[in-house]
Amino acid sequence: MIFTKEESLIIVSQEEISIERFLENLQKEYAKLKNDNLVLDLLSFSKLTPYNVISFLEVAKMHKKNGQSFVLVSDKVSYDDVPEEINLVPTLQEARDVQVRFHELALRIIPPIPPPPDSTNALGRVHATNKMAASSQGKGKKCPTRT
Repeated sequence: MIFTKEESLIIVSQEEISIERFLENLQKEYAKLKNDNLVLDLLSFSKLTPYNVISFLEVAKMHKKNGQSFVLVSDKVSYDDVPEEINLVPTLQEARDVQVRFHELALRIIPPIPPPPDSTNALGRVHATNKMAASSQGKGKKCPTRT
């Protein structure tokens, strides 16, 4: 398998092999790729059918469940001939564009969440708003004295 890293995605391709073998190799290597946005370049397969593309359905579902994009590239099969869970585009440039749109959409749906005002950070330090609240609680109170 050939892995090409481009910004926030990995393009996976393979030459001179059957589509079934490509899928087997992908499944063997999947643990290393599961946290990356993937583009599977199927352009080198001259005889590709909708059935071949559908064989990637389970991997596509699993990958999307992990929150990553999964795009197949082939100009031999129409996206109308495969389930909508499979992102199929005819060119690598369109795959890059889909990945960018996926990333932008994910940022809109799941914006970064600021910490709540009364929480601590990873080091256990109280956030600034907590320090102010904590320091203002003791103002005006007298310490108990013993007699």
